[in-house]
Amino acid sequence: MNRFVLLLIVSVLAFSPVVAQKPTEADLSNKMAQAEMLRRANNHAKALDYYLWIGENAEIGSYNHVTAYFAASTCYFSLKQYRESYEMVKSILYCEDDRYRSLIVDQYVKCGYYYAQSVISNISKGKVSYSSMREVLEGILPYAKSADRPRIMSLIAYDWFFEGFEYHCCTAYEEALECYKIALSINEEIGMVNQQLNIIDKIAKIYS
Repeated sequence: MNRFVLLLIVSVLAFSPVVAQKPTEADLSNKMAQAEMLRRANNHAKALDYYLWIGENAEIGSYNHVTAYFAASTCYFSLKQYRESYEMVKSILYCEDDRYRSLIVDQYVKCGYYYAQSVISNISKGKVSYSSMREVLEGILPYAKSADRPRIMSLIAYDWFFEGFEYHCCTAYEEALECYKIALSINEEIGMVNQQLNIIDKIAKIYS
């Protein structure tokens, strides 16, 4: 009888699901220290794995969570994975802690700009979503410093221009004119004369 009970207990334990133990603060701190060593050694890919693990296991909004995801964004950026870098830092944009706020905002603006630029620069590949890139750029614009705003607005204008040029090539002239005029207005606002002349030339060709 005792043997039967023992076998029953063993079989129950063998088929019981294993519950993963939640990492302690000490575990997270140790992992953070290892990640920092890897990052300083320029091993961004391995450090990224560590930061993501910390962010996933730390309490949302905690020091470890915010710090890990911010660091993960910088690793993605170093690896030229701009979309991932942008999305990662955007996920902690809610943080209002004065210790991190300015760093997070600056990273958000930088990553958003590089992400949009990298996509728009691939215009020849025909894989550009114009409206989605404008959404990114218009999202970072309110957070940008005054010195950075013309650069971001110029890229928004380029996005409108490229969309207009695509319509132009397809003889969808009404849509092309709408895009060109928006691009022209933005370039007038930031004083980009050469771009204005280029757009005016395209508009003139539609009316000729």
